Amino acid sequence: MYPIWEGRFIHSAMYVAIVSAFHVLAPHLTVAAAWFNLYLKRRAVYEQRPELYVYLKHSALGLLVFAYVFGAMAGMGIWQTTTAANPRGISALIHNFVFYWGAEWSMFLIDVVGIIAYYY
Repeated sequence: MYPIWEGRFIHSAMYVAIVSAFHVLAPHLTVAAAWFNLYLKRRAVYEQRPELYVYLKHSALGLLVFAYVFGAMAGMGIWQTTTAANPRGISALIHNFVFYWGAEWSMFLIDVVGIIAYYY
């Protein structure tokens, strides 16, 4: 019923894995950088080092651009590759894990609002 997507060396599952790995890399890097920013913010306050505030401002902007622009593009790439690889499979995943997916989006929204508030 659906066309088959097979490649000679890289097949559909490998494309999904590559895009998904990049998509997961973005939030993991963001969480690590947020903890590092918290550490630097404490040092800037306790040691009275105003030059660290400039770095923190640039770091927060980098987090915004990398995690939320590239992460969102990779998220859409996951939808593209999984839909092309197995349309029935992605439909089954959506129907079975809809509440978990909603919880992920809720946490993502809190994260986005938090980093924007921190930047400004």
